[in-house]
Amino acid sequence: MSIRWGGSLCGILILGLVVAGCGGGDDVSRSAFIKEADAVCVESNTAAGKEIMAAYSSPPYNDPELAAQTSTGQEAKIFAPILIEDAESQLQGIRDLDTPGDDEEQIEAIEGAYESWLSKAQKDPEKFIASNDIFNEARKLNREFGLVKCAKTPFEEPYVHN
Repeated sequence: MSIRWGGSLCGILILGLVVAGCGGGDDVSRSAFIKEADAVCVESNTAAGKEIMAAYSSPPYNDPELAAQTSTGQEAKIFAPILIEDAESQLQGIRDLDTPGDDEEQIEAIEGAYESWLSKAQKDPEKFIASNDIFNEARKLNREFGLVKCAKTPFEEPYVHN
């Protein structure tokens, strides 16, 4: 009888350990997600900001006369690759994080906004440069979710001065 009781107790303990271990890796709080995602965006925007500042201190931008003659097409060739890389980095960084279960739809909307922008920017970089669209929809959704750092562009402080 005691063996049976001991066996049942072991079974209950094992079942308890299995249940306790299930799903533990994916459960992340919203505040932890925000902290990690914002860190991803700071790193990405800082790198992009440095590249942008380097471009602005090189021809044609370091010469006011040449800068005034710069076309949208020339700007797109210089800045589109930087901004596309920044958006791709942010998107991948956010995807790599565990998502808070209750916020999956909002995170998927943010990711979708990055994907949509990237598709358009890669097809017609001049258009987004002319419209000053620096993944605006993704940044708007980031702001609404609480991702304050992800809502900024690499042109904003502190990114351009790091």
